[in-house]
Amino acid sequence: MIGIELPDDFEILKEEDKEQVKTRYEKSKAEIKELVQTFYNKGYRHGASYLEKLSDRNFTNIELWLKTGVIAPKTTSLLERLFRELGRRLKKIA
Repeated sequence: MIGIELPDDFEILKEEDKEQVKTRYEKSKAEIKELVQTFYNKGYRHGASYLEKLSDRNFTNIELWLKTGVIAPKTTSLLERLFRELGRRLKKIA
């Protein structure tokens, strides 16, 4: 049998920090949306699109952190991380 452990490169978001992080997240997201809208209004479609897509990916991770309380920096899913680690270890054994 092969023993697989959960990856240990994650942090737990402290309960007392969640509200502060959530407030800062909402403020930052609103500011980015405002900047994107400014770019669209000025006619800079490519720049606005780039910022919009970039910010969506960043905020997805933060939303996951706030929802689960687990900060896993390498992927947006702990399962994804586990499968990656499993694949890596099986390749070594093979």
